[in-house]
Amino acid sequence: MLTSSSVKAAAAGLALATALLVAPSAGWAAKESFAYAPPERAPKGQRSRFVNEAPDAVLQTIWTSLEEQGFRIESVDPQQRLVVARYSGDPRPFLDCGVVTLLVDGRPAEPPRTYGANKAEVRTGKWPKGRRYGLLRTLRLDARLVARVEPRGKGAKIYSDAIYVATKSIHRLRKGGKPDELVNRETISFTSAGSGRFAKGTICVGNGRLESVVFEPFRKSDAAP
Repeated sequence: MLTSSSVKAAAAGLALATALLVAPSAGWAAKESFAYAPPERAPKGQRSRFVNEAPDAVLQTIWTSLEEQGFRIESVDPQQRLVVARYSGDPRPFLDCGVVTLLVDGRPAEPPRTYGANKAEVRTGKWPKGRRYGLLRTLRLDARLVARVEPRGKGAKIYSDAIYVATKSIHRLRKGGKPDELVNRETISFTSAGSGRFAKGTICVGNGRLESVVFEPFRKSDAAP
């Protein structure tokens, strides 16, 4: 679980690990680096909601709604009242991976240049041995969402949680900006109640929206029996 102490430790470690991108020409003295701030939110864990409707009807509504929202239905178990759905694609709707800020000579660039570390694509570069080459960093999310419905009084209680799998890939860029050889690929996984950390220090945590999509067809209820 992501705590304030782990966030501070991650930030301190990343500050030490930040790599400077130094221009190859002696005439270009500016040094570029990146400052990273990990997510401030804590994992939300399993979500639940009471619905004043029959459990079987609730299960059918969730199933239909997930399909309409573009999720791939992996399985449906009417006896256990379970729906398992898959999401694959852009991580931004469902992941918080902190914020990256470009630094020039150790200070924020002017105008400021910041972006979420959950971006699907980021183009950057390196200057090994005085020669620059471009890099493309991609981030993909593959998530498994599980919705479970239980009878509760005259209605139903919905439980929702997820497993997140985030894959970061780095490719070299050829002239013209076309991706070339794969430099590195890394995958992390975590649940709704946890967080994941890449080797370079980037931390990702679910923002709670994935678990909440199963509740969207229903009106909120302030109390459960």
